[in-house]
Amino acid sequence: MKKVLISFLIVILIAVLVLLFGRTYLAKYSYSKEMTDLNAYYGVNDDNDYPVIYQNALSEIEARSFDQRIYIPFDTACSMFNSRFYYSEADQNVCYCLPDDRIVVEVGSDTWVTDSGSETTEDYIPVRADEEGRIWMALDFLHGYANFSYEAYTSPNRLVLRDSWESERIAYVKQDSNIRILGGVKSEIVAPVAQGTQVKVLEEMDKWSEVITLDGFFGYIENKDLENYGEAQEPAVTDYVEPEFPSLSLDGKVNMAWHQIAGTAGNDTYYGLIENTRRVNVVSPTWFHLNDEGMVESYAAHYYVEAAHQEGRQVWAVFDNFSTGTTYGKFLEKDLYRSTVIDSLIDYCEEYDIDGINIDIESLAENHGDDFIEFIRELSIRTHKAGLILSVDNYVPYNFNDHYHMEEQGVFADYVVLMGYDEHFAGSSSAGSVASIGYVAYGIEEALKMVPAGKLINGIPFYARIWTTNSDGVSSQACRMEIVQNYIANNGMTPQWSETDGQYYAEKKDGDNLYQVWVEDDESIALKLEVMDQHGLAGVAEWCLGFETADIWDVIADYMDR
Repeated sequence: MKKVLISFLIVILIAVLVLLFGRTYLAKYSYSKEMTDLNAYYGVNDDNDYPVIYQNALSEIEARSFDQRIYIPFDTACSMFNSRFYYSEADQNVCYCLPDDRIVVEVGSDTWVTDSGSETTEDYIPVRADEEGRIWMALDFLHGYANFSYEAYTSPNRLVLRDSWESERIAYVKQDSNIRILGGVKSEIVAPVAQGTQVKVLEEMDKWSEVITLDGFFGYIENKDLENYGEAQEPAVTDYVEPEFPSLSLDGKVNMAWHQIAGTAGNDTYYGLIENTRRVNVVSPTWFHLNDEGMVESYAAHYYVEAAHQEGRQVWAVFDNFSTGTTYGKFLEKDLYRSTVIDSLIDYCEEYDIDGINIDIESLAENHGDDFIEFIRELSIRTHKAGLILSVDNYVPYNFNDHYHMEEQGVFADYVVLMGYDEHFAGSSSAGSVASIGYVAYGIEEALKMVPAGKLINGIPFYARIWTTNSDGVSSQACRMEIVQNYIANNGMTPQWSETDGQYYAEKKDGDNLYQVWVEDDESIALKLEVMDQHGLAGVAEWCLGFETADIWDVIADYMDR
């Protein structure tokens, strides 16, 4: 009996040990059935928030539902899909320029119109403002102006979005399984996946793979539950086709001479200044600017245009702000102001038989960059309808002036003019060249990243600066070529050729004063023209008529003949 009892106790002990081991084993190796909090996993903040799965990854892109339509912030729509949309806070509308028309959408309206008179009503609101005043654009509307795919899902809210379609590694689920938040059997479940479900394999590890389903469930699944690996590519969306934008041009190279005019009497100087030039086929007088009332003021003269035309030259009248020293920010902000200026410019061109408009708005504040390029877009629609050539002047491109949107100018304008000078200017803290050859080459190479060579004109200086450096600091005076040559001769300077700058350099020390000159002459200009020719540019512009010496036209004529 005692032996039986002992045996029984041993069996009981073994059973307990087996049970304890089994529970421990199951606790360690059995599959968790706990579902994760999907709203927390995806970052859903409220019922209208739709986290975005972009290119197979949870992103920081915002998307929200309004009236059962999905919207993204206006800035996101521009930065990701189409930067041509323009929002006017002053007018509370969004504009979009086509080659020959403009679309206008009022914020909060279901109807959009065109300048040509058409009207379209949607069954949703294309552009709307939220309670905080943020502007949102409907993906259904945006889809007409960009190629991307999107699908919204619930439980949890999520938006699957993509705008590129490469071949991707895929697999199929071998048997019913689960996608988990991490690679491990104890990890919480994101979603069950049925046998035969296709998943994209983002990363393969020893026992687990990171995957995502077509409807945006992402996480990890065991490799033993996957089969039939391969490559697949989703069909690309190609519904939107960028329209072709018209462009006017001269036959052959452009040789554009800016003519600085401060009043109507200045038109008389044309005859004396133009007679010594060679191969100038465009003259650009500074005729148009805004007066204190915001209206276009003109110095245009019929006899000037007639004289130019008789000599086979076109007239591209300049609309500038340096004549008045103002920034012109206000007129750019509102549709009414821009359209009034555009109407005036077009009317003046028709009245005086002007061939083109040259825009030179300098010192543009960064916050007016979008307003400025919208002005250029809207102006280009009108100039092309009127048969006028539109050119836009630009600084040498750097990060601090990229708000001029040179690349977009290259789409809408007929010519983009690079002001390849003012490397060192009146406010510079150190003396230096107005346009060293390195600076010129840099400007051209950077501009060509944004503008086709056939549309790019490089401006060259007919002036140099005489610099004075002393204990009071650095100062300079811009002088035409002849004055610079006389200054060097009168002060007994001996110019030395600078290979680095691609021009002659002269200096003189007089007590505490150091006088320096980087000379612009026929040799320095010829070197600049050579660089331009190497890059196949559309032509040359000169600032400005009357500042040059006569020999300059020989090297320019040689450039035009090449």
